[in-house]
Amino acid sequence: MDEHGMLPQHDCKQCGQPLNADRFHPAELYAGTYTGLCYQCERSDARLVHTAALDGCHTWEFPPHCPSWRRSRERFLAYPGCEKCKGRGRLWVGRPDTHGGNYSQQCPDCSARYWFHPLRTWEQRRWASIHKAAESLYKKELKKRKLLKQAKAGTVPAELCREIQAPFVTRMETVQNRFRAIADRRLKRVA
Repeated sequence: MDEHGMLPQHDCKQCGQPLNADRFHPAELYAGTYTGLCYQCERSDARLVHTAALDGCHTWEFPPHCPSWRRSRERFLAYPGCEKCKGRGRLWVGRPDTHGGNYSQQCPDCSARYWFHPLRTWEQRRWASIHKAAESLYKKELKKRKLLKQAKAGTVPAELCREIQAPFVTRMETVQNRFRAIADRRLKRVA
């Protein structure tokens, strides 16, 4: 990135065309508005990105509803046959400008069906327990070194924190990688 916040010239992630090729779209390369997409791909129609093998859930990608506020494409989960969102996952909420203006939101029916699938709730509980176990061991180590109160107050030097955390982080990553392999098989995800 240069001193003006511009990223080096490279191609669009979707179509392969050089970003800001016409020199009239510097926002394609500006770090503050960068999405990795050219304007044409960023604003293209909705497209199906992925279908989950587990339960047939579709992931749809839509152009940004307000490019001046947020340029990245928006993703929504949807199930074919949903009456509320017509199988696209996106619902449009109309509000007056005095109340924040219009916006799009995830279909609550499709979201609930996706996240409350028994295997997905199983996965979320396991991720939480792995994280909680690692955090508990880290706090025990801080307590053993008589640094727990200082850590809660944020007065332990960052270098020392990283040193104490290192073995726990390594152990947690090992456990996470093993679990990810199991979860990917159960949830029929392709790596």
